[in-house]
Amino acid sequence: MITELIVSLTCPCIGETCGRQYSVCDTFDDDSGNTLFDLLPFLQNFYMFITSNAMEKTKARPKNEKKFKEPRDYRVILLNDNYTPMDFVVEVLRMIFHKDELEANRLMIDIHRKGKGIVGQYPFDIAQTKTNQVHSLARQAEVPLRCVIEEV
Repeated sequence: MITELIVSLTCPCIGETCGRQYSVCDTFDDDSGNTLFDLLPFLQNFYMFITSNAMEKTKARPKNEKKFKEPRDYRVILLNDNYTPMDFVVEVLRMIFHKDELEANRLMIDIHRKGKGIVGQYPFDIAQTKTNQVHSLARQAEVPLRCVIEEV
């Protein structure tokens, strides 16, 4: 006995319903011992073909995709004065800006010679916090060390 199998599937579009119908017709011989389970690999391949075509046609896109900007960076600049001890400046560079001793000494000499020096570049909130920390330590030590921030 020959049986005809008709399979009909609705398109599984992503993000929209297009309603396209796909169908396939196949016959198999009941007398040969084949069952519907023998057709399962064929049906799976058919479904995968339809699914992959639907995904290519309807790529998932966010409707109101927001583009985020990188936060602007700000330079933290330490200003030279004639009263703040050099050792204090080195300690500030090590404690607040996490510089090693060699880098802190190099920056301190650079600030002393040029009158100011860039000690770091951070997003605004972090730059402002570090500036406030420098001013707080300077007040506690009763020295006039100043620190400013400027946009890159």
